[in-house]
Amino acid sequence: MRALVLADRPAPGAPISDAPTSGATPTAALLRPLGGVPLLARQMRILAREGVRRIGIAATGPEAGPLRDLAAAEAARLGLVLEDGRSSPDAPTLVIDGPVLFDIDLARLAEVHASRTAALTVVAQPTLQPRDSDLLAERDGRIVAVVPKHRPSPQDQRNLSPAGIWLAAPGVLPNPGPDFRPDVVRDLLPALLAAGRPVACRPTTEYLARLDDEAAVAAAEADLAAGRPEALRLGHRRPALLLDVDGVLNHDPGPQGALAPDDIVMVAGAG
Repeated sequence: MRALVLADRPAPGAPISDAPTSGATPTAALLRPLGGVPLLARQMRILAREGVRRIGIAATGPEAGPLRDLAAAEAARLGLVLEDGRSSPDAPTLVIDGPVLFDIDLARLAEVHASRTAALTVVAQPTLQPRDSDLLAERDGRIVAVVPKHRPSPQDQRNLSPAGIWLAAPGVLPNPGPDFRPDVVRDLLPALLAAGRPVACRPTTEYLARLDDEAAVAAAEADLAAGRPEALRLGHRRPALLLDVDGVLNHDPGPQGALAPDDIVMVAGAG
């Protein structure tokens, strides 16, 4: 497995006003220190820990030089091979969509990818803004449809959203260029589904956070200080609380169960 960091187009969200370089770009966000360590360096250290030995950087624009210098220094320190930003025809490619702070088990991701013989495996999590996010329709571990955030009307849909990390089979990922960066969710994923190619889904409770604006950066800083990324690693057992629903959290709707949102009438105090 090799990794490819995409950092060559403006990021959505508000500008990161006090980033060390100008402009609200993924490149600027990757250069920005979190807890004293630039985000790209944090990404590379996690990749090295998980056994990745080859990493490519797809970056253009005025900040590309400093980003590549940082990547080269970190690669030398970690014993990684630094490659260009092209996709690989000979190895699965882990795609990281720019400013994503993560701490995930890549071996388990690779197992899901291989077991599904997937062209693409999407790492997914619930999102805090499901009505304003691209969502995934998943069945038996495979993605069957993408529900775009600009859908014509709200609809009931599982809160499962792409988390900014994908694992692509060799030859699946188009090569990014100066004027082209593949949008995995809106271009590649629908094309694979339309062609009948298997697309796997990897829902996870591990730590993943997009750092597209100041609020997200501040939350990530607090999470790092509290040790939350490490605590959410799958190797750590965590307590769980299991609750029945009908007749416990909501009034029992009858033998048919809750079939529509209006069937949910919360028990007083349950919230």
